[in-house]
This record gives sequence, structure tokens and C-alpha cells, in this order.
Amino acid sequence: SNHTVCNVWGMFWNISNQMSIFLILTFNLCRTKALLYPFARSSIIAVKGGICCYLLLMVVQVCFPYFFRSSYVLNADFLICHWDYEGQFGRGTGMFWVLFGLFNILERVLPFTAVIVSCCISYVLLVGQKRAELEDLDVQGV
Repeated sequence: SNHTVCNVWGMFWNISNQMSIFLILTFNLCRTKALLYPFARSSIIAVKGGICCYLLLMVVQVCFPYFFRSSYVLNADFLICHWDYEGQFGRGTGMFWVLFGLFNILERVLPFTAVIVSCCISYVLLVGQKRAELEDLDVQGV
């Protein structure tokens, strides 16, 4: 039925958006570690574990409406499926909104912060390397 398709599409849409952000975060952190510790071995198990943990967090987050007897609904204007927010305002408890807010912080603010810090570290290391190369050329008289 259309309701089932909308629920599946809404879950897929939310997971794919957030997972792409998390995969960029993972890439940035691996790159930063390689710049900071060029001879250290990276643990593929840690990377896979982090991805699996975040995927589990995303599945819990997209299933959240079902815990409160809600579902995804079709927004015909934008052709997207989203949570039934209007239904949640009428039925939602304070605990629902506290948990919803915590999950939003975990899934959006923490990855963003980590990517910014990772990019800043990479920038500082690469600028430092460039300066060292220029000083090396200066000393050699080139």
C-alpha cells in the first residue's frame, strides 16, 4: 500500500542523508589520523564498528515515530515522506521531544563539529608542511 511505501521511503531517505554525513566524517577522521601519525596502522575494525554503531543509531532514530504510535506521511507538495509532526504535537509527550532533541544533537551537531576540527587540523598541518618546504628551499638558495 502507499502507506507502507511512504514509511519505507521515509526511513531510507533519513538514513541515507545522515549516513552520507557520517561517512564524510569517517573519511576526514582517517585522513587527519594519517596526517598526524603517518606510520600508524589504521584499524579497519574500528572504522567498521563506528559505521555499524552509527547505522544502528540511525535505525533507532528513523523508527522513533513507531515508538509513539505515529508514522511517516506523504507531503504531496514536495513529494517526500516525513514524520507526522502534527500528530506528534497532539499526542507527543515531553519525553518524546527530549529524546528527539538528543538524537538530533547526536546525529547532526557532533559529526559537524568533528569534521570542522578535523579540517582545521589538516589545514594547520598542511600549511606547516608548506612553510617547511619553502624554508628548505630558502636555505638551499634556490
